[in-house]
Amino acid sequence: MSFLGELRLPALTELDGAGNELNFGIGQLLVPKLARFTNGKLVIGNGVANLPALNNIDGLSVTVSGSSLELPGIVSYVNNSGLAPTLEATGAAARLGFPNLTLFDAKGLSFINATNQGTVELGGLTEILGATIFTATGVGPTQPSFIKLPALTRLTNSLVQLTETTNGDIQIPNLTLLQNIGIQQSANATFTVPPSLTYVVNTSLIGAPAGSVVNEGTLSAQNTGTLIARNVALNGSGTIAVGPAATLEVRGDFTGNTT
Repeated sequence: MSFLGELRLPALTELDGAGNELNFGIGQLLVPKLARFTNGKLVIGNGVANLPALNNIDGLSVTVSGSSLELPGIVSYVNNSGLAPTLEATGAAARLGFPNLTLFDAKGLSFINATNQGTVELGGLTEILGATIFTATGVGPTQPSFIKLPALTRLTNSLVQLTETTNGDIQIPNLTLLQNIGIQQSANATFTVPPSLTYVVNTSLIGAPAGSVVNEGTLSAQNTGTLIARNVALNGSGTIAVGPAATLEVRGDFTGNTT
């Protein structure tokens, strides 16, 4: 279903199946009793979506462009669709928020994207399972896109990939352990190692010519970890340690106080 204007579905409580799509452009989407919308697709343009009862979106693809959608009733996401769903915010005013989501289980494959100055925030996320690709793609130096994971402290799932391109910014400010993760950057992207991060194990961090790593914590490559960065900057008390079998390769500038 694709609509402009105002759409009211006062009695609808459930939608399930890959063929179910709500595509809403301008106006208001009012579905006060919808509790379960799974394995389909929800697209919100410049309109306003009112989904106060929604508490299950397992396998659903959600795209928000030009508007904001907050889904506080979602506490877990499990992809049982057999497909590769996407959670995405695209556009300068676009924001997709899951303040109470704690578990994300991608099963086969899932994507979380912030593009063209969009913001995706998974405020309570503490655990990621399955193959999940996070991609933040901005527009220019002053027009970044953000993926915010403020509650996540450990990334140890080898099927998770973080990709930052063109001033995309994936923020994990309370990260303490980064293990078996692939991080990729393209032009003008910066991955910030937060002060809380103490260990990086078996992780590949690859930066493009204009990509950089800002280290505000203890960046430690252990076991057979490989950190490949174009530019590395140490801020404040940041330190870098490389274990006997690990590799740190800097292909550009190495700045800051080093020992």
